[in-house]
Amino acid sequence: MLLKELKNVFFNPIAFQGSISDKEYQDTQFCIDTLEALSRSCNLSIYVIDYYKQNFLYVSSNELFLNGNTVEDIKAMGYGYYQKYLPESDFNFLKKINRAGFRFFYDTDDADRLKFTISYDFHLLKGKKKILVNHKLTPIKLNQYNQVWLAMCVVTLAPKGSKSQTIITNSDSNYKYIFNEITLRWRKIDMLLFSDKEIDILRFSAQGFSNMEIGRMMCLDMNTIKFHKKHIYSKMEVRNISEAVAYATTNKII
Repeated sequence: MLLKELKNVFFNPIAFQGSISDKEYQDTQFCIDTLEALSRSCNLSIYVIDYYKQNFLYVSSNELFLNGNTVEDIKAMGYGYYQKYLPESDFNFLKKINRAGFRFFYDTDDADRLKFTISYDFHLLKGKKKILVNHKLTPIKLNQYNQVWLAMCVVTLAPKGSKSQTIITNSDSNYKYIFNEITLRWRKIDMLLFSDKEIDILRFSAQGFSNMEIGRMMCLDMNTIKFHKKHIYSKMEVRNISEAVAYATTNKII
């Protein structure tokens, strides 16, 4: 697929109107500097999509997304990156999510559009290997027509060994929206709720404490800690504490 066709696939659903001035781009520099500092201090893989110029405005130097390239390579590659480094099935999934995500976005109230984040998993090809990553996209700036101009993307290793559901969350809501790949519709459901005790166990686990140590700090026996962990795994649909902590971090539970 030619780059022009590729851009049509990903950018036509935005139907961007109007233009962005040089002054408006100059005003984004503080935001970019902040993201660069955040990436350096937390070793995060971050990039910013520019839906007006149809390229990447910023790319961090974290290796996960760079995939053996330089920052300049990725910027030059633009959306060709996805075609080059995703298996065909994941690339087709990404096209589907892009269309469905923007349909959802433009059905929301203008005032709420900066509150939404979409999260989904896909595989990156690293040589002959496939690595499952989680991708979170959050709008940063809208244009005068309340369309997405800039969006921040954060790439991390996926919290589970297999693909998680594609979800949209609102920072001001206790609901989330799950995407059905068959019906191409979004279903609204309650966010997972965790007790104070479960959150404490997750936080202590993230700090590397053993079941015995957590039990001692919480005045509970080790078997009770194990019981609560099993309950947490069941809620999250994960297999172990490493996946649970990754899930909790990714979904802002801890």
